[in-house]
Amino acid sequence: MKPRSSAIPVSQAPKSPAALADPELAHLETVIRHLSNTDILDTGFSLGVSYWLTRIAEIEQRFYLVPLQIRRLALLRKILTDLG
Repeated sequence: MKPRSSAIPVSQAPKSPAALADPELAHLETVIRHLSNTDILDTGFSLGVSYWLTRIAEIEQRFYLVPLQIRRLALLRKILTDLG
């Protein structure tokens, strides 16, 4: 019999409180603002727009977000789509 994984998929895991999302939001804001102010995306040395859009989607799934956090993520998504 094959052992089952005890890991819960992100889509089924209970969401974490909004306060725990703030450090991740701050990190994304720092990185995305840096990407938007440099030409690093053109050099191939960054993870790319799709990676950062995926990170935004993961935060939306993992946390109960308050309206301000949702607006912050929407702004980051807009910056990324304008870059891409």
